[in-house]
Amino acid sequence: MKRFTVFTRTVLLILLLFLVNSVCSRQNPTDSLKKYLQLSIKAYQSKDYPEYHRLMSRIVDLEPKNYKYRYNLACAYALNNDLQGTVKILRFLLDEDYDLALLAETDSDFDLIRNAVPFQETVKRIKEKTQPLNNSHIAFSIPEKDLIPEGIAYDPVDGSFYLG
Repeated sequence: MKRFTVFTRTVLLILLLFLVNSVCSRQNPTDSLKKYLQLSIKAYQSKDYPEYHRLMSRIVDLEPKNYKYRYNLACAYALNNDLQGTVKILRFLLDEDYDLALLAETDSDFDLIRNAVPFQETVKRIKEKTQPLNNSHIAFSIPEKDLIPEGIAYDPVDGSFYLG
C-alpha cells in the first residue's frame, strides 16, 4: 500500500477545496437573471442610465435569444447617447423580423438620438419593412351572409371553387 506524502495530501486537499468552492458558489442562472432584472428596473427608475446599460448588457449575455432584452439594451444605449450601439441593435432586431423595433419611432427612451440621421434611416427601414403587402383582390362574393363554410376546394379543370 502506497502512502501519500504530505505534499500529495496537501495538493489533493487544495483541489478538493477548490472543487467544493466552485460547486457551492455557482448560482442558478435564473436567480442571476432575476437579480439583474430587478436591479436594472431600479437603475432605470432612478435614471442611473450607465448602470442600466451595464445591467442590460449582462442580461443580454445571460439571455441572448430574448429580443425584448435586446430592445431594452437599445434603449439603454440611447439613454446614454450612444447612437452607434442603438442603431446596431435596432438593425439586428429588424433583420430578425422582430416587431418590437417598431416602438423605437415613438419610444421616449430614444429622444436623445431621435434627430440623428442614422437613427432616422433605421426608423425609415423599419417602417418600410413592416408595411403591409396588399396585392390581393376579391375573387368572388357569396350572397348568403350567414354561411360559415368548413372547407374550400378548387377545381383547376373548370376553375370552380367549392364550399362545404
